[in-house]
Amino acid sequence: MSKDSNSQFKLKRLCREVMALSGMLALAACGGGGSPSDGAQTNTDGEVLSSLSTGYTLPSEISAVPTDNSGSGAALNRAFSSHLRAWARAAADLPATTDYAKAQTRKYVEERELEQFDIIEQVLGAVAQTNYADAAVVNQGPYTAMITWVEDRDGREIKTIEPWVVDSRMIVENGKDVNRVLVWIEEPDENNPGAMRMVKAEFKIYAAATVNSDGSFADYGDWDLNVKFNDSGSDYFVASSRVSGGQTTVKVHESHTESGGGGGGSFVYEMKGVLVRAAATGYGKVAYPDFDGCMSWPCTPSTKNASYAYNSGYLAVQVDGDSAPTYKDRDPANAVEMTRRYGLFYANADQANGIVAGDDVQKHKSFGFPIRYTDQFGATRHAYYGAWQGRHEIWNGDGLNAGDTVTRNDHGPQQTAQTYVASNTFNGTLTKRTLVDGDLSDIQDIVVETWINKNFNLRWDASANSGAGAWMSCTGYIDWVDNICRDHQTHADVGFSMFADFASLQMSSTDRKHVSISRWDSIAMMNRDYVYLTAGQDGASSDGFYAAQHGSMGKLEAVQPLEAYTPVDGDQVWVNIGGSIYIQYTGTGWVQKELIDFDQSTWTPTFGTNDQTFTPEVGREYYINNKGTNFVVKRKSNTGTDATDYEVKIELQSAANPVSVASILPAGTSYLATPWRKDVRYALITDSSSADFMKLVVQADDTGKLTVGSVVTSGEWGLQAYNGSNQPLTAAGAPVTVDEFGFPTGADRPVEFNWEYSENGWGTQQYLCSPDCSSTANYLILDNPVQLQPVVLVNGAGASKTLALQYDGWMHGMPDLYWELSKNGFQMTQAIADKVINIPAGTTLTDALDGSTTYYVKPLETSVFLNVVTTTDISNAGGTAPDINQASAVDLATVPAFTEHNMGAKPTGTAVKYSEGKPVQ
Repeated sequence: MSKDSNSQFKLKRLCREVMALSGMLALAACGGGGSPSDGAQTNTDGEVLSSLSTGYTLPSEISAVPTDNSGSGAALNRAFSSHLRAWARAAADLPATTDYAKAQTRKYVEERELEQFDIIEQVLGAVAQTNYADAAVVNQGPYTAMITWVEDRDGREIKTIEPWVVDSRMIVENGKDVNRVLVWIEEPDENNPGAMRMVKAEFKIYAAATVNSDGSFADYGDWDLNVKFNDSGSDYFVASSRVSGGQTTVKVHESHTESGGGGGGSFVYEMKGVLVRAAATGYGKVAYPDFDGCMSWPCTPSTKNASYAYNSGYLAVQVDGDSAPTYKDRDPANAVEMTRRYGLFYANADQANGIVAGDDVQKHKSFGFPIRYTDQFGATRHAYYGAWQGRHEIWNGDGLNAGDTVTRNDHGPQQTAQTYVASNTFNGTLTKRTLVDGDLSDIQDIVVETWINKNFNLRWDASANSGAGAWMSCTGYIDWVDNICRDHQTHADVGFSMFADFASLQMSSTDRKHVSISRWDSIAMMNRDYVYLTAGQDGASSDGFYAAQHGSMGKLEAVQPLEAYTPVDGDQVWVNIGGSIYIQYTGTGWVQKELIDFDQSTWTPTFGTNDQTFTPEVGREYYINNKGTNFVVKRKSNTGTDATDYEVKIELQSAANPVSVASILPAGTSYLATPWRKDVRYALITDSSSADFMKLVVQADDTGKLTVGSVVTSGEWGLQAYNGSNQPLTAAGAPVTVDEFGFPTGADRPVEFNWEYSENGWGTQQYLCSPDCSSTANYLILDNPVQLQPVVLVNGAGASKTLALQYDGWMHGMPDLYWELSKNGFQMTQAIADKVINIPAGTTLTDALDGSTTYYVKPLETSVFLNVVTTTDISNAGGTAPDINQASAVDLATVPAFTEHNMGAKPTGTAVKYSEGKPVQ
């Protein structure tokens, strides 16, 4: 297990146990609550009821270091231009009762060594969705809230949801008002199919948090949290917060016993932390399990300690083994902000559609909702019906089969729950590609993934290379009749050239690309496979081709003992290169990164230091993914090396569904094909009665290699729609003039499609229907993402960038630099900071489809990254380095232990009052 894999595993263990605390956080209760009362009335548990009708507000974030170093709560946004200021003023004029005004921006300093405190933040964010402090629920008895959080799986944001039974009480203890929040969460026990487990927890809030004007927190308030994960109380999470003299002290303690697998054994890990926090000064310490040394499972991790301290100017962090602290600058002017989540709100009222200015778009559009169903073991399970960039899925629908009934879980207490049936799964999705202008500077110095598909022949010429012989390649196409290499356009004999790019033929076990090298042995009458090895690799005596066979992972591996291939004049080999590689544009050229490890579970590559020169082929489009933002890069010229030699587009996608499948293709479409292989033609089946409904099938194949009518079970990229005259079409159905390679010669370009085939993976869709799926009209199609007109925004380097955005609860089309940070150990660099684009609060965006509906944007979650400095930098600036020795005063033995809250059984018959934090009607 690699170091990065272990680090990710460590984080996932902690996060999962507080998905058992952010997904299981069952804030405890003992019995039924009473109704609001005056005087010293009690509830059924004998608790004295408070006269207060609302609860105490908890912080929505916990960060070891405040975002502001002055205590003023000043925002860290870059200066607004005049039109952005006008937008912000217009949004600020909305009434305080609107969704826009009530939405808070959460800001927190990202410091990865102190991320153990993030566990509390996950809990607080989940608790906030229960609306426990509202007068509508305080002392009104138990109710249900559907709680959601988002996990990153294979590069996608996946939403998970489950019900919490909540009882929020305002009571009097020792003469003081206390908000006691109690929750039960019952969920399937992953280790015992068909069984359920109950997580119980209790929040006691004695004083509310203090909020700064920019949405950050001056203090965290006074509260205690006790979470119990099992009946014995051996697995728990506890936390406390106390404020004194403007200083908050937060303590956390988690203990968990992990059972071993088939080999038996178990271990106990603990996480303990203390943070002492004020605006200008603070310090703390955290001890947590370190899995980096684990090479097998189960294992007993070592304990890692991190200490920190900060003053008004700087932050110091020191981890076990560090010879000296790392210092960072807390000056807001030097910090880098990066917004990770936005809200979209209507700017104007629309009485005809019941829209009030300032309304959250998600109040009127359905991008997804929670559901429940009964699995094969009779257990009630909870899932989420949603669409990611238009692709419909039922997330966490384990054990849900086609035809099974599901119940919508966000209905109001007076409403009858809607039921649906699950459709068959559609193994494959046709997506329509919309391209807008981009720029190479958007990905400069950032490692990006690209997919390659190269096929070519090599011929051995014994007379080449001064008689030593050499492998020759053809830059055009080979005329097999005359055995010459011809130019694609002029068809003239341009001759073979000596092949030199042998590095592209090399393949290691960690690569995500596949290289297939083969030749036809006319003597043995069989196909032979080869790999290319360099001298010393796998025992090779010299560079060259060696006999190979397919290994356990499907890749070609050298036969042992090695069998070198000695070609004779005229011998030919066929080379096919596919899969993905990681490349980086440096500003003057490209390099391919050495991939030494790839974590499939987190989709995280690890790179070595042996970069190789990478030269994009002229005229070929490279499909590049920057974790959520797709770029299409085509090199236009082989004479230059700067950005002007490339055409760069940013791609937005829309997915075909049972309703749109009939109209997603341009009018007049006769077939689909790629411009480089028009001898194979495809058709999209739009007949809902067909067994191949919504599938791509082979319509015709002039090569005779494919079965006409068969479903395409592999991905096809860059498909174009052609009319009966074999002309590619625009999205509007207009013919486009192209050259012999299929590239447009005029301003119009063909609309393009991708066929994404998979079985229960990316490209697989599943829908809900009512009352059944016998008609396309019965499919429940969620709202498409809101497509927004291009907007000009300024990045960290001050350069204006035009972005075309889409919104479906998440803002798509923004550069996803957080992913780049994760690959850089979450250390901000100037290259990354220069490309950060934040949409300021109040920015006005216009609907791209109707051209008139306007929206306000508001940041909801913003990370703040501090720049690394040296002690010399601090001294030259006239500052003082924080004293890391302050952390030595922290005694981790003082963290609280679990206190039994004696919670009873989960209340039954509770009504759903909130879903994802929003009230249900």
